[in-house]
Amino acid sequence: MTSDEEGARAGARVEYRTPDRRRALVLSALLVASGVGSLVRVLLGHFSGFVDILGLALCVLAPFILNSSLAKTVVDDRGIHAWRPLWRRTVRWQDVRSVATEEKSSRGFGAHRVRVHRHKGGALWLPAPYVDLRASKEKTDRFAAQAAQIFTRWRAHTTVDGA
Repeated sequence: MTSDEEGARAGARVEYRTPDRRRALVLSALLVASGVGSLVRVLLGHFSGFVDILGLALCVLAPFILNSSLAKTVVDDRGIHAWRPLWRRTVRWQDVRSVATEEKSSRGFGAHRVRVHRHKGGALWLPAPYVDLRASKEKTDRFAAQAAQIFTRWRAHTTVDGA
């Protein structure tokens, strides 16, 4: 039994993070370094045209990449907390109508993600856990286990609360 499973059974706080976090952090660091290098060249008067403009433009992408890569989902006794650096959402267990895994795809890329449907309407895609559609069986099984843990926690809290 993994530590996630033990935490889910004990009612403790369980945290899920995005799987490609390290790769996104490295990419963001490279983009920022490129942008800073281009900015220094422009400030020193060594403007080389397209390369410096591209470096400055790519630097702007870093916050968006970090917003996705630093995302996490926390499941505890109060509910589900979806967290990204630019926003935070909390859904109490009493407000959750259903929890399901769904396929979310766009432009040929996609992933299996966990979606929380609320009683008052609207749904929330959780930032983690998720798995790419073309992921290995090991990663897909790990995602399925994590999604099952979230579903089990929701079911346990709605049964106890009588909802």
